[in-house]
Amino acid sequence: MLTVSYHVVSAYDHDPTVDDSEQPRPVIRPTWFYAVGNALFGYPAGREDAPATFDWSSAPGIGFASDLEHLAG
Repeated sequence: MLTVSYHVVSAYDHDPTVDDSEQPRPVIRPTWFYAVGNALFGYPAGREDAPATFDWSSAPGIGFASDLEHLAG
């Protein structure tokens, strides 16, 4: 098993507006965050189709909602 951790850096230093919104770019704010999965998750080169798991360790005061919840058969 290989465990990887990394930090995602916000594309903005402010709450984005419609004018500077580009959906695939991550937004990390003090009380919320937004990221599109294929722009958020990394993978080893040449292993795009390899199985992987995702575990969320909730941060204090931050809720979680994701389409990943539907995968948990």
